[in-house]
Amino acid sequence: MKDTLLKALAGLALVALLSFEIFAVVVVQGPPRGGDPANHVGGQVSAIGSSSITVKTRDGSSQVINVTDKTTFERNRQPASLGDFKVNDFAGAHGSRDASGQFTADHVTGGDAPPPGGPRGGPGRGAGGQVVSVDTAAGTITVKARDDASRVIYTTAYTTFNRNRQPATIGDFKAGDHIRADGAPNANGQFVADHVFGGDQPPPRTN
Repeated sequence: MKDTLLKALAGLALVALLSFEIFAVVVVQGPPRGGDPANHVGGQVSAIGSSSITVKTRDGSSQVINVTDKTTFERNRQPASLGDFKVNDFAGAHGSRDASGQFTADHVTGGDAPPPGGPRGGPGRGAGGQVVSVDTAAGTITVKARDDASRVIYTTAYTTFNRNRQPATIGDFKAGDHIRADGAPNANGQFVADHVFGGDQPPPRTN
């Protein structure tokens, strides 16, 4: 009886320890990459106001990022404030839009160098095909895959682009181009790209 009780208590302690370790990993690693593109805005800083940052986005348009007293900031991987950011910095923001379309940031990160595109490759991290349409406002590229199915590739402020082996923007891609994207599906199953490359010729096979 005593041995059984001790074994049960030891089992509960092990479960509690494993749960704590999983919780700690989640906290340290932060939220998963590849969030909803509608919740992200970013680009190169063109102006800074008393409660806003204006950036030039990947398609060349301007976007105002509103901030509040609850917005947190990080510049060059260090805790910061709105006043630490400068014109020509690169900034990305996570937040949400209100009914009128204004974007308010929960967190702003960036610095004096462009953000990395993120890790490349890996199982299940690729998507591509022939471009059917490009929506620069929504940040999406619709492609026709090899199986003739249509697929939407979502991009964010952190997505990097290369067309015909040259640095590019999403607006440089056209219907009929052939592209490949590295990235991962988000929680909603949308494929969010870290890097998009291709051009007016089919990309070479990698296998």
